[in-house]
This record gives sequence, C-alpha cells and structure tokens, in this order.
Amino acid sequence: MIIMKFCSSNLPAGMEIDFVTDDVSAAFLRAVEAGAVPVAEPEIKPWGKTIAYVRDLDGILIALAS
Repeated sequence: MIIMKFCSSNLPAGMEIDFVTDDVSAAFLRAVEAGAVPVAEPEIKPWGKTIAYVRDLDGILIALAS
C-alpha cells in the first residue's frame, strides 16, 4: 500500500533522458513544434558540445546534445 501511494503521484519521474544528434537546434525546434516545453535553448558549452533542454508532455526533462 505504501508503494502504491508513493507511485501514484502526478509528478514526473526523477530522471533525465539524453538524445545525441548532429543538429541540436533542429531537434530542439522539432521537439517544441511537437509540443515539448522549452527549458533551455541550444547553447555551446565550454567543452565544445551543444546542448538544449525541453520537457516532454509528461514533464520528463529531455537533453538534446551533440
């Protein structure tokens, strides 16, 4: 009963899903057009990789990275 009560929350799972792509900007725009909520627009990080974040329709954080 405790487990069922714990899992019945409407909050998203505490995780992040990462997808690697050659074109982060295009993937970001496509995700937002499909209904994802933008969190952070594509940005080139100091280590040279590009990364952007969106939340899917269930609120799960999605990283789009090169």
